[in-house]
Amino acid sequence: MITPLSSDWLIAPIVLPTPFPVGDVNVYLYRGQDRLTLFDAGVKTDQAWDALVEQIRELGYEIRDIGRIVLTHHHFDHIGLLGRLVRESRAEVWAHPETLLQIQYHYGYDASHTAYYRGLLREFGVPESWIETFLERREVHRQFLDVCTVDRALYEHDSFDGFRVVHVPGHSPTDTLYLHESGGFTVTGDHIIQGVNPNPIVRRPLPGQERQPSLIQYQQSLLRTRYLPLGKCYPGHGQPFSNHIEVVDHILERQEKRNEKVLNALGQEAQTPWMVAQRMYGNMSAGDFIFCVSVAIGHLELLEHRGVLRCWRDHHGVLWYQRKNAGIRHAFIIPETETTRESVQ
Repeated sequence: MITPLSSDWLIAPIVLPTPFPVGDVNVYLYRGQDRLTLFDAGVKTDQAWDALVEQIRELGYEIRDIGRIVLTHHHFDHIGLLGRLVRESRAEVWAHPETLLQIQYHYGYDASHTAYYRGLLREFGVPESWIETFLERREVHRQFLDVCTVDRALYEHDSFDGFRVVHVPGHSPTDTLYLHESGGFTVTGDHIIQGVNPNPIVRRPLPGQERQPSLIQYQQSLLRTRYLPLGKCYPGHGQPFSNHIEVVDHILERQEKRNEKVLNALGQEAQTPWMVAQRMYGNMSAGDFIFCVSVAIGHLELLEHRGVLRCWRDHHGVLWYQRKNAGIRHAFIIPETETTRESVQ
């Protein structure tokens, strides 16, 4: 559905199919006072391309009319058609400054990538057979990758065609909000999605950096997002929504419930992240075990950060976690004021 913002602006959601369990992915065509802009680029499949071409034509445009492609983050279900779009339209690509490096380090399946993830998963206590399966399955993703370029890096507080750039790392290190205050809406990507708890996946750090505890980082970004004037939100998956404070609070509440599940899985014993993931999820498949392990390590790191757990390495370098004699200290407290009470209603 096209949303006219005024006589000068409109934004149109375009829904593209994916072959993944996440389902369809959204991109957005925006006509402002500058050039015609497409937010995100879907998955690299012929079905997604055909759906994009058809829906853009229904809006009265052609691919060649696109002058700028803006990325919300670097995950491959949001950048897949980027190369083809640039070749067809000669549009510029604008994105977070780390986008190209993150694509290289996230999807560059070379020897250094293999060595890093083999070592990381060993730290988590993952058996060798599962590690090898994970490394082999990376090849499945190659078909969804294409040559990407970024013509302009978008830094925090940059602005263009009515949008303000806000970096919100967590779900990915390049997550970016595009806040259009005069239009009363925001393109949010996968940072917040109604009815979904976007999981930060363990990821390889850039050169010279340490691996970030991604769930802790995500919660910090969520708390910042909660108080931004987002207006109507256009997410990377699912339907647009206007109650972003409720959506943020729901994500935080679900994370607290998952903390309890992690503590229940731990019991009083010392366990590795792999052991916790097994107790939480039972029979994991080769396709989803990395997500399950990411959830386990994310919440273990969060609970250690809060002082609920202690962590150490054994002589093999494997991480172990165990309860301390303390209750959960919540990392966030939402002060109730007249303003926040009204905004949640």
